[in-house]
Amino acid sequence: MNVVALPRDQYGTFYDTDSYIVYAASQYGQACGLDTVSRDVKGGCMEYHIHFWLGSRTNPDKSGVAAYKTVELDNFLNCCATQHRETEGNESARFLSFFKNGIR
Repeated sequence: MNVVALPRDQYGTFYDTDSYIVYAASQYGQACGLDTVSRDVKGGCMEYHIHFWLGSRTNPDKSGVAAYKTVELDNFLNCCATQHRETEGNESARFLSFFKNGIR
């Protein structure tokens, strides 16, 4: 099982049989989102958030891989990220704020 990047036009589309990882970074205290992060941050601290979303009908293999890959990404970021577990129908306000047109 592999992690596959989604094309931008599929952001916010989630299938209940799958699990997803959503990574967001911004300057500390600033909003995260698709169009809010500058690639050229000068000074200031960054904050990192990794959300793994579990569909209501995802299987244990897929949810396990999402959790494991979330930890791998956090380790790559020197353990500086906050990890969030999101479940279908119980998404956090932070997670939902990443998708201006909502999720489907």
